[in-house]
Amino acid sequence: MSRKLAELFKETINQKLHLEKKKDKSWSLKDIPEITIRTPSQNSFCFSLDCRSSPLSALFKSSSQGITKVCDAIIVLSHKDKTYIFIVEQKTQTKRDYEKQLANGKYFCDWVLALLKEHCKYNGEVVFIFLLCWEHGKKWLPKGESQHRNTPKGEPFGSDGLPQDVKNGLFYEVKNDGDINLLSFIE
Repeated sequence: MSRKLAELFKETINQKLHLEKKKDKSWSLKDIPEITIRTPSQNSFCFSLDCRSSPLSALFKSSSQGITKVCDAIIVLSHKDKTYIFIVEQKTQTKRDYEKQLANGKYFCDWVLALLKEHCKYNGEVVFIFLLCWEHGKKWLPKGESQHRNTPKGEPFGSDGLPQDVKNGLFYEVKNDGDINLLSFIE
């Protein structure tokens, strides 16, 4: 049987990028202390590329046309014989650059997955889920935005310019009440 993907990611990703797991199977995002993300499994791993020690900042100039745009967190977890990768971005008032941030998070994970398949013989399937979370404490989403939207794989998400790789995943736009339970997106 293949090793769990969360374990492989944890062994592969630099310790400086790891986020701290709480005893109750939840993660607190470092740059956004008011958001707690709960996972249904002890077998999960969370990291962030949104820091100064990001591998992207070592490789690319900051002015590289959106290449260095990164998401707030990436969570890898297994639940009921399925493996999920959540790409998480939080916004306060505008959607500016979220498409690039979500897409770049997926591209990074695709690269790591390709390396794990080649060198660690990982052979499992992965479901990508993209979360766009609006700031904690907002009483409403920006005008014209819905509370919870989901795009099944392969269906266009509308005309808001999402990259095809994000369109081919599950996309949810949620109001961040300070506590997000990932189980609600996979069952």
